[in-house]
Amino acid sequence: MIADDVWVKLLWAGLNLEAHDLPRSKAGPIHPVELVRAVTLTWLFSGQRSNEIARLRLGCVRWQHDGDPVAGNSTQILARDAVCLLGRAAHKTGTAFTKPVDPLLGQAINAWQALRPSQPKHTDKRTGEQVDFLFSYRARTISSGYINSTIIPILCRKAGVPAVDARGSITSHRARSTIASQLYNAKEPMTLFELQAWLGHRSPGVHPVLREDQPQHADQGVRGRRVLRPERTHYRGPRRP
Repeated sequence: MIADDVWVKLLWAGLNLEAHDLPRSKAGPIHPVELVRAVTLTWLFSGQRSNEIARLRLGCVRWQHDGDPVAGNSTQILARDAVCLLGRAAHKTGTAFTKPVDPLLGQAINAWQALRPSQPKHTDKRTGEQVDFLFSYRARTISSGYINSTIIPILCRKAGVPAVDARGSITSHRARSTIASQLYNAKEPMTLFELQAWLGHRSPGVHPVLREDQPQHADQGVRGRRVLRPERTHYRGPRRP
């Protein structure tokens, strides 16, 4: 897991990501900021493995209000009243399924989809299908190592935190166990079986270690069709000289 104070700073960095934070070539940013922001918020809010994020497909987000589908850009329904659902393809321990996520994630994905150029289909190595991957640009998809090699260094640099702590390097999978622990220890906690379903595990026995001594300032959970967002007022960015 990632320490709470570091996790809050990484959340701040992801939510405030700008084009000047991205790696650049002579021609400009290697990837559009909308793509990088969508990948970043997917990592911070979805609790998915890095290879599952890389395999997300175009149109994986949909919205509901009172059980009825709505457009993601609807002006008639407040964002806090709509439930954002993220569809995930078949994965390591189970079949495809859909789960509720923070609307901020859905909005970031919608923003990237609106700008995403038409891309050739690619083969999903797990299913053998020809599919439209969400995170595809210039005929190439992001790799399963993209979060570790690119996203995490960007966020650590912006947040002013080291990429290595007492437990070792900050990795994409450590975020998954961090989110799971927060969901389990939130003010309105998920049960073990709700958490099992949300993470996509077949058995409760494969959950990461869940600790009950975490502060409650960064609750992030799903319960009763409501997504609890982390409180971001406690961190306003690194101090400027």
